[in-house]
Amino acid sequence: MFRNVKGMADLLPSETEKWQQVERRLERILHSFAYRQIRTPLVEPHELFTHAVGEHTDIVQKEMYTFTDQGDQNLCLRPEATASVLRAYFQHRLDQEAGLQRLYYMGPMYRRERPQKGRLRQFHQLGAEAIGSEDPYIDAEMISILLLIAKSFSLPDLVLEINTLGDAETRKVYRSELQTYLLKHSKAFSEAELTRVHQNPLRVLDSKNPALQDIILEAPMITQALNSKSAKHFDQVQEALQALEVEYVVNPKLVRGLDYYCHTAFELKAEGLGAQSTVGAGGRYDGLGEKFGQGQTPAIGFAMGLERLMLLLEQSWTYAPPRPRIDFFALEEEQKPSVLRLANRLREDQSLITSIRLEVGVLWEAQSVKSALRLAHKQGSRFVVLLGPEEEKKGHITLKDLQKSEQWMIPADQLVQRIKEKI
Repeated sequence: MFRNVKGMADLLPSETEKWQQVERRLERILHSFAYRQIRTPLVEPHELFTHAVGEHTDIVQKEMYTFTDQGDQNLCLRPEATASVLRAYFQHRLDQEAGLQRLYYMGPMYRRERPQKGRLRQFHQLGAEAIGSEDPYIDAEMISILLLIAKSFSLPDLVLEINTLGDAETRKVYRSELQTYLLKHSKAFSEAELTRVHQNPLRVLDSKNPALQDIILEAPMITQALNSKSAKHFDQVQEALQALEVEYVVNPKLVRGLDYYCHTAFELKAEGLGAQSTVGAGGRYDGLGEKFGQGQTPAIGFAMGLERLMLLLEQSWTYAPPRPRIDFFALEEEQKPSVLRLANRLREDQSLITSIRLEVGVLWEAQSVKSALRLAHKQGSRFVVLLGPEEEKKGHITLKDLQKSEQWMIPADQLVQRIKEKI
């Protein structure tokens, strides 16, 4: 028997209904901020991520699913979506459209990590990207989207952490200071960690190695290296958050290790996720456009893992009840064409399908009225329509309300109205 690939989960119907409720709410929130959905391919050129994310990062070196197709193209399953969105932004000249481009995405990403709670090899992300403005208030607006999502789902025990990475000049100075400091403690680092100190010292601040925590705690802070422009940007972000009455903590050790990140970085954390505490995180990445040969392109975004969100919602959110369902059953073979027509008539009624969100099924597999009613009960159906020879001759149907144990014989053309009255 075949099984699913390790770290890639099946979502069965009982779960997808919950996911769809969550996804619809997320979309409504993004639409309220005037964001529009963008959909990019799951498969991208491998070079897109070696350029954007960096060939020395763990994502590129260890975690990407890569392959060569029949045309000798080096391809990969996307490990994240920001690079894909910016590729599409330049490829389709969205930079020529009027105003700030507010874009969001929702879909699967792929990384070959060790599977654990809330962290799979195929995982789903919601992300938002605002491209085309360096205004600090856009940074605060982006953070407020993440916070509104958390508020909408009543997520408990949350902490918002923010920091600044400064501009390129700031990071150059800070990188040198941090590297000098860390190399003074080189004996405490493993060979791999020491390589990171040389290649990307900011990533050391993210280390979970208990032996390094005291060293990290005493490390110089980037806020001490800020020039006036960077300091002003961070001050304005905080002013905007205070105007929104947002509670936050400045965490000087919150960094993004990739060179194109700048200025604002933020994370929303939840206690209920254990080691995987981050609900969503983001930052400004004005330098990513240069990786595409397009020059500085002001942009900021965030992403959140939907598996982690679903774990939190197990504790704090009540899902809407299942959609009402009606099933049809033909008592004899001759009534099957009529049953098919009646079921389709209901499906074509937009008030039933869009407002009431009625599900319409036909119990083709049932062999008798008794088995049809038993099956309808198991499936959670509210109504069953029975059609036999006598009803068909009169143009009637028998409508059973399983929830209230009532039934009526009514003209078939009154079925839609009767359902609307009863739901």
